[in-house]
Amino acid sequence: MTTEYPDGSELVSTGVTASETAMDTRALADELVRHLFDSMVSRGAAPDSGTREYVTDVTQACLDVAVATLDGRYKSAARSLKPLEVAAAQWARDGVPIERINHAIHDGFRLMMELISSNAFGTDANYLARVRRVAMEVLETVTSTMSFAYVKELHAVIAENHRIPRSLTVALLGGHDTSTITHESGIKIARSYSVLAVHFPTRRDDNNSTSSTHIIGGRVLRRIRVSLAAQCSVSALSLLNIDGGIILIPSSRCADGDLDRLVVGLSEAADIELTATCAEAEPEDIPAVVEHLRELLNLVRQLQFAPGLYRFADLAVEYQLTRPSPARRFLGEMLAPLDAHPMLMDTLRTHIGNNFNRRRSARDLNIHTNTIDYRLKKIGELTGFDPTQPGDLWHLQSALIVRKADVESA
Repeated sequence: MTTEYPDGSELVSTGVTASETAMDTRALADELVRHLFDSMVSRGAAPDSGTREYVTDVTQACLDVAVATLDGRYKSAARSLKPLEVAAAQWARDGVPIERINHAIHDGFRLMMELISSNAFGTDANYLARVRRVAMEVLETVTSTMSFAYVKELHAVIAENHRIPRSLTVALLGGHDTSTITHESGIKIARSYSVLAVHFPTRRDDNNSTSSTHIIGGRVLRRIRVSLAAQCSVSALSLLNIDGGIILIPSSRCADGDLDRLVVGLSEAADIELTATCAEAEPEDIPAVVEHLRELLNLVRQLQFAPGLYRFADLAVEYQLTRPSPARRFLGEMLAPLDAHPMLMDTLRTHIGNNFNRRRSARDLNIHTNTIDYRLKKIGELTGFDPTQPGDLWHLQSALIVRKADVESA
């Protein structure tokens, strides 16, 4: 029996190497895979014979690495890692969960150690301790090799899966021909789409730095994409960045009410208050509709409306009032007499925002209702439009919309 273990030497006990103790790796792999697949069958997941042979080959590769390392044949061990790298990449493409692979690897090493220990009866404790230590090193090597190859291939798969839908989205938004992309990818163009233009508010941490803003924005964007995929499966197309972008959802997959729930779900997933505008469009009309939706989205932000989903019907009046025209110029100048009286302008804005409720406006401004009445009367005297009269109030409300849009766009 040998008790000295110089670096690079074989682990020997009673004249038997660890590899001889482990016996034939193919037989051991067969035994492990049989145990694994019997467990799968008991759970109602019966794999085919081709899968079993493939898994057995990979299991044997892991065992070959372990045995070669235990025997001190490190170059041979390194060569034995290659089949594992190839297998890990294939598992990533096939969508096999990485935790299942790691569980199988650990099962294999546990079974191997049990077999070595049972066949090494009577050997000294130092020998078994060295075997266990080297086996743990091999397990770490095998696990890290497999994980690195798996994640590398998974990133490649994700990039490819994103590239094709992204190319299709760019083509639709640009009004370009999509036949080549759809033919190669198998993705079908919908008859019509629910088109959303979305805006993500900027979030900053305590440092308020540009780098931190991009990190937080990237985190928000990842959460948005994950939530979008979960809610719409693979049918949704999107072109997004940390500020927002465009989402295309086949109309057949998303009823009108579903869009409101989608926006709420995206906001909750990313922990932001998302603002969006939406409309229906056939594929050839998407570029024009997107341009219009972006214009509406800018209007919502200029007027400082609450976050949420807006349709054209929600913004028709505001949209028309802010179009270039003589009427807009007239409305924009209507409130000019109040420029020298910011308190009156604030009162008018608060009163309209409170749906003309005098008590609520007085409470928000922390003044008496009589003061509200006095200020409203003064506004009427300066502008020529009485805020207490419905017809005049409509003019003042329209003028305030135009004024706010002008200020925000300046």
